[in-house]
Amino acid sequence: MRQQLARRSTVLLDRVLRSTPWRLVPGRERRFALQVRTARLLRWVQRRQEARIDTTLAGRALLAVEPDAVGRMAARLPEGVVAVSATNGKTTTVNLLAGVLEAAGRPPVVNRLGENQAPGVAVELAAAARRGRRLAGSIGVFEVDELSLPALVPQLRPRVLVLGNLFRDQLDRAGELDTVAARWAAMLADCEPDTAIVLCADDPRVSSLAPDRPGVVRFGVRPPAGHHGRLAESADPPACARCGAELCYDAVLVGHLGHHRCPSCGAARPQPEVEATDVVLHGLAGSDLVLRTPDGSVALRLAVPGLYNVYNAVAAGAAAWALGVPLDGVAQGMAATRPSFGRAEGLTVGRTPVRLLLTKNPTGMNEVLRLLTAEAAGRALDVLFLLNDRDLDGRDVSWIWDADVEDVVPVLRHATCGGSRATSLAVRLKYAGVDPSHIDVSPPVAEALEAAMASAPGELFVVSNYSAMLELRELVAEQGHAPRFWR
Repeated sequence: MRQQLARRSTVLLDRVLRSTPWRLVPGRERRFALQVRTARLLRWVQRRQEARIDTTLAGRALLAVEPDAVGRMAARLPEGVVAVSATNGKTTTVNLLAGVLEAAGRPPVVNRLGENQAPGVAVELAAAARRGRRLAGSIGVFEVDELSLPALVPQLRPRVLVLGNLFRDQLDRAGELDTVAARWAAMLADCEPDTAIVLCADDPRVSSLAPDRPGVVRFGVRPPAGHHGRLAESADPPACARCGAELCYDAVLVGHLGHHRCPSCGAARPQPEVEATDVVLHGLAGSDLVLRTPDGSVALRLAVPGLYNVYNAVAAGAAAWALGVPLDGVAQGMAATRPSFGRAEGLTVGRTPVRLLLTKNPTGMNEVLRLLTAEAAGRALDVLFLLNDRDLDGRDVSWIWDADVEDVVPVLRHATCGGSRATSLAVRLKYAGVDPSHIDVSPPVAEALEAAMASAPGELFVVSNYSAMLELRELVAEQGHAPRFWR
């Protein structure tokens, strides 16, 4: 009965918010306050359900009646907004920065679930709204989709804007990287002069943005000892921004991120103001590093694994430095931040330890497979590969042929393929060299998980794209093995 009431109330409140003749309510501020309260109630009632929900419903309904809702609510944050955008790592960067700010006593309003378009930002701002124009938080920390960023920046008017990597992703939606970079450059040209811009020095496309803007903060990573990176075939290094020549690399770290230079005109990776040094990777257990800033250095211990998450931590550290957070607060906050749901998250399903690893493009998959290969350490791994082709993922999944799947074959004991494109995955694994007798295909995610667990004598690793990860995460919640990811 309670669940039925929650479902009916959700439908009713959505209808009320969208269809009330708000123009009849006197006073613009009073009208907006009622709209925000209704959206907040809608979000609260919706999340009383024990069912799969659209986490941005209340935000979409609010924006339908007040298109300026994001800007109006964001302007009420006493310390302003930090906006974070990149192809990979937005959610982890935002959660690391939020952990740092919480440790520093500066409570953030955060879109922790990866809801990175306007409705997702709106729903979290509405959830934080209190009486008298107050918000339950002093600063906003929002990840923003790369394509949505130019439209949202004028509304958020960020105090700090963090731009990380640009990797090839969802070509059928995003288009080519140079197109996205050009949109970012135009956005930065119109950015308010008091916005602190934080750029990734190791991504040639990103580091060359805003060349004439004073006070830009850049971040980067020094290679770990013994690191031997190489440009993958799927890497997309741009031409030199100054002369158009092909770039050279003295060190390659993640995809085309690294220490780059132009042999023709002498342009080179800018020296970062904030940098990770002395990096030591501990497989899935996390990593250690030293964060060097203009105010000194501090040792960090991360619970999030992989070199790609070192980049996310340094991006968060650079934003924290721009916000004036003391270094001991940075270390405390990052050490306490656990992996976000689905992103190296560890679960126990029945008696089987399960590790969820999100991947959505060739660079991301290469890093996850690199992590798995290192984690194997002489043992054979059981892996459940999940691949969907929904709108959240992009319909074109041909990118799996650009990922270096061959690298994981020597440590693979058994592979199970699930999701709407399970057969495409199975074909990719076969051509990578996996014996077909060691590949099972079960498109429904529930059946794929059951089959993978039945064949795994120990830990099961799940390599999944976004919508398949959400489906799996909801499935294990319904089975009672984990809380709903949105709770």
